[in-house]
Amino acid sequence: ERMRKETTNSVQAGKVKTGSRITVGGKKLPVGMVEETKSKNAIKREKQKAAKARAAEEAEKEKLKLEEEEKAKRVTNATDPVKRRKKVEKLLKQITELKTKDALNEDQAKKVGMEESLREELKQLSV
Repeated sequence: ERMRKETTNSVQAGKVKTGSRITVGGKKLPVGMVEETKSKNAIKREKQKAAKARAAEEAEKEKLKLEEEEKAKRVTNATDPVKRRKKVEKLLKQITELKTKDALNEDQAKKVGMEESLREELKQLSV
């Protein structure tokens, strides 16, 4: 009776029965020695979970890498006054151009509002 159940269950699970042996993954096993195998869907789900985990891990690594690059840029800008001075001068030039326009969006208005602090910073950098 047990052997009959194993043969019927194994045929339903995608295993091929040949005589008194069952072929599982290319191996011919006696009917009583059939190993439990995962279904195709279970294997597919495991692969999807693993791929999702790898993608999340790579995204985290990329995020950390970008943070490190931003930190390095800030350190470079803080230590190089010539570059910072040029950047501030460029921003002030943009602000004077924005003042001639009638309608400003949020970002442009914010930039115009920073004018005084930028002028003070430029004075400090010039000294």
